[in-house]
Amino acid sequence: LEPLLLSIQQDQSYIGYRSLAPISEQQVKCIAYADDICALIKDSDDYRRLNGHLDAYALVSNARFNQNKTEAFSLNGNPQQHWIALFQRDSIPTYYTKFSPDPFRYLGFQMCYTLVQKKKYQKALVEAVRSGIAVYSQRSLSIRGRVTIMNTLLLSKLWYSLRLLPQNKSPRASFDQLCLPRPEGGLGLLNPSKQALVLQMKWLFPLFSVARSNVKEM
Repeated sequence: LEPLLLSIQQDQSYIGYRSLAPISEQQVKCIAYADDICALIKDSDDYRRLNGHLDAYALVSNARFNQNKTEAFSLNGNPQQHWIALFQRDSIPTYYTKFSPDPFRYLGFQMCYTLVQKKKYQKALVEAVRSGIAVYSQRSLSIRGRVTIMNTLLLSKLWYSLRLLPQNKSPRASFDQLCLPRPEGGLGLLNPSKQALVLQMKWLFPLFSVARSNVKEM
């Protein structure tokens, strides 16, 4: 695919994505990993030039791109009618926008336009971890083996997503912090285990404190 990528990159008339920031003039036309290509197009002229590069590469390499597996997405999430018409003409079945039920995914990265898409992706991610836990919990593993499974096979599903997805929520307060007195920054929540000991000691203290206790004599 290198000749195809170079032809797109060296095409001076192909604009792609260009940052609007005055301090940056970076221009991105396409990104690729193995045989997965993500081409960024600005307008219908870019789209026409991209198809020209694809057709030229197909003639030279005797390769054919599967349009039915090609997916398109909107950078700002807003659907555009002229893009819908072009994609329908070229048999591109999927066009991701903020109105799509599922987010666009490229190389495992979920690009969520809306909170609904983000929650759906997070739910699917949690379910994947839970199903993995259910599978490995049926095996006779030691504590150390379970920790290894968690670190290498299960939690690794989370690290990739957490590395890329922004988290705008502050972490929840720990249970120990909730049990602290209010002057110390807690909420004064009763700790069940400590409260159980207090209630049990309520019956033990009288046994050891009476003047002639059978327990003391023992």
